[in-house]
Amino acid sequence: MATLSQLNVYTRSLQIYKDTQQKLEAFNKFSQARYHNIHKHFELHTKLLKEVKGDLNDVFSKLRRIKQQLATKYPDEMSQVLKTYPPPRVAEDDDDEM
Repeated sequence: MATLSQLNVYTRSLQIYKDTQQKLEAFNKFSQARYHNIHKHFELHTKLLKEVKGDLNDVFSKLRRIKQQLATKYPDEMSQVLKTYPPPRVAEDDDDEM
């Protein structure tokens, strides 16, 4: 009698294990599909941010060049403007490896 009840317990435990394994496999497949989808979007957004950063760096580089040309051509006016409107102090971005 004890062995029959032990066999029933083992059979029930095995069934619970198999059900749990099936649920975990289904969840892993779902997670994998979601991860691939989100990863693609993340890569696209990262690429877009890198392009925007490059474009902004180009714009600010051109603005600096124009300011230098104006300062060379009109030094008195530029010094007057800089006295009236001093450049803002902004912490530099050390994250230029992108």
